[in-house]
Amino acid sequence: MFIFILYELNTPLCWSELLVGYGSALSTAIFLVSFAGVALLSRCLHDAYIILMGLMSVAAGLIMAAFAKSTLLMFLVRLPLLLSIMPTPVLRSMMSKLVAGFEQVKI
Repeated sequence: MFIFILYELNTPLCWSELLVGYGSALSTAIFLVSFAGVALLSRCLHDAYIILMGLMSVAAGLIMAAFAKSTLLMFLVRLPLLLSIMPTPVLRSMMSKLVAGFEQVKI
């Protein structure tokens, strides 16, 4: 996400600090929607499908960002990225399911 800020500050966008703030606020929504997505999708989909959806979300968002030349399009880049955080917690969950309870470290 910090790469996006650098891209937004330079040409062709040349955003002010106000627009960068709006973009960062929208990026925060990515975390919230991904959290809700994991909670809802884990009830009806297998873990592998949730991971695949998240990875496709990342790919679509980054491809769209690569061609963003206007402010509106850069704001719209956040839409395909809404599910991009999902693979990490789901992969951690899958790994913890592989380890028996007595093998896990209790802190």
